[in-house]
Amino acid sequence: MPATLPRPLSAGVLTLRPLPAPVRRRLAFAALGLAVWLGHRWLLAGLGDWVARPAATALPAASAPVSVWLLPRAAPVAAPAVTTPKATPTASRRAGPTPQALPHVATAPVEVSTTRADTAPTDPPSPMAPAVHENTAQPGGATPPPSSPLPDEGAAAAPPTYPTRLPPSARLRFAVQRGEQRGEAEWLWQHDGQHFSSHLQSALPGRSPLDHQTRGEFDSAGLAPVRMLESQRGRAVRAVNFQRDKGLVSFSGSARQWALWPGAQDRASWLPQLLGVVAARSAWAPGQQIELAVASPRGELDRWAFVLVDGDGPDEGQRGAATHWVRQPLRPYDSRVDVWLDRSAPHWPLALQWQVVPGGEPLRWRLVGTPDSATQPASP
Repeated sequence: MPATLPRPLSAGVLTLRPLPAPVRRRLAFAALGLAVWLGHRWLLAGLGDWVARPAATALPAASAPVSVWLLPRAAPVAAPAVTTPKATPTASRRAGPTPQALPHVATAPVEVSTTRADTAPTDPPSPMAPAVHENTAQPGGATPPPSSPLPDEGAAAAPPTYPTRLPPSARLRFAVQRGEQRGEAEWLWQHDGQHFSSHLQSALPGRSPLDHQTRGEFDSAGLAPVRMLESQRGRAVRAVNFQRDKGLVSFSGSARQWALWPGAQDRASWLPQLLGVVAARSAWAPGQQIELAVASPRGELDRWAFVLVDGDGPDEGQRGAATHWVRQPLRPYDSRVDVWLDRSAPHWPLALQWQVVPGGEPLRWRLVGTPDSATQPASP
């Protein structure tokens, strides 16, 4: 009997065929990648358990502190303590999120400067004005005011004080000359025994007119000015203020402040003060001097020392007609001041001269006629 052959598969039966080579390679790579990923997951999980295991075991306390360096070559620095101010409505609106507390790091204490920035000196000591400080004794028994509030200045003693015998109220007219230029000037001096006014004016072609006026009272040191005004074309431009309640001299054109010494004057009151000091003594010898503290609208407070020289007059051939007082400059391009005073009381100035040293051309005032009586000033 012949062998029976197998029957062919009917329709619908899956026929298995080998996959193409490219497909098999892709599947192999996918299986390998999956196996590597699963292996990494297993290793990471095991490593995490191993790392976390010591934390669960209580370790004995370390016998010495351990320093942890967070940045290379830089020691850890503790954040400074911050004091939270009491909340206000304005602060509440501006407040941001609360910062998280930082871990404490033990460090050495840090020294913090408490110097306020607004009290630090802003300018170096200036050679243009002398500095002042507290003086413990004054000739004549005057008590000095407190020391200067400026911390950036040096120290200089206050000038002495003197008895004074003030001249009567008067109007003096002068002829002014500088080189070939000629002009005129006037000094109006008024007082009523309690208040005074001193007004210096001059006009010279090619130069700004001089207009200095001061008002004040009197004290044991003589004139006690309260305020001096420097004017140009009828308008006050700078002022010197004598704040006697605070013991200070201040300026409208400068931030400087000086201690107010007894007998301190300004550019319009020094002349009657000088006359009053000279008149209070019966005789003066050459070489003797009178020192006055004189404030300038530029913010300076200088010691003017007037020294009596030989009795030469303001012009040649007038020797012995007047007493000649000279104030020497304190610094380059400061002014030398010459004053020729009448020998007879009340010692009116016969001539005045200013000269910038070095190189300045003298500016001379020469008295014209005789002083006129002036009306008394109204009380301020």
